Amino acid sequence: MKRVIEILTTDFGGVSTGVDESVWSDWWRIKNLFAIWSSPVGWLFSPGARTAFGNDFLTGLRRNASTARAFDLLDQTPQSFARLQAMAMLNQRRHEQMFGFVALIYVSVPVTVLLGLSEIAPDGVLELYRNWKLGFWIAVGALTFGAIYYYAGVWRAKQIVSVLELWRIERGELRPLASASKPAGADQAGSGTRSAAA
Repeated sequence: MKRVIEILTTDFGGVSTGVDESVWSDWWRIKNLFAIWSSPVGWLFSPGARTAFGNDFLTGLRRNASTARAFDLLDQTPQSFARLQAMAMLNQRRHEQMFGFVALIYVSVPVTVLLGLSEIAPDGVLELYRNWKLGFWIAVGALTFGAIYYYAGVWRAKQIVSVLELWRIERGELRPLASASKPAGADQAGSGTRSAAA
């Protein structure tokens, strides 16, 4: 990991880019808590899965072991939270974009081609299926697994965003919504302008 951080924070000329190495270290520590391979366990056996009914989906999320470990890491580096949250949201958007592409290539295109061939030459499609039945189901299984894998990535990416947001709420790190879109002092400046105009 140290070598990866060095590559990310150095340009091709070997000069430091001035990037804070700690933010990448913190990001990898957070995202490793939500590995894709552990998604089936999370879906079936985590507190979040056991409480995925009714009108409260937050209590189970908070009780997850991964959430507790993420909170511990965030408590150690609260100064990195804003950047980690921005990285998590960007990561989620990229996962959603990739899943949309995969759904198109893995599902929509094969189904469209198959339906088109069945309309043009239904007997030929049936004959092809009889001759390549095993290969057909292997291909269906591979495409299904690929789609599920990318969906698990989207689910984990959204979970990271939710955990970060839950930490922000629980720790009282709330800011008025207006502060995110208005520069500091905008309201006072606007009030002064209106008073002068009056």
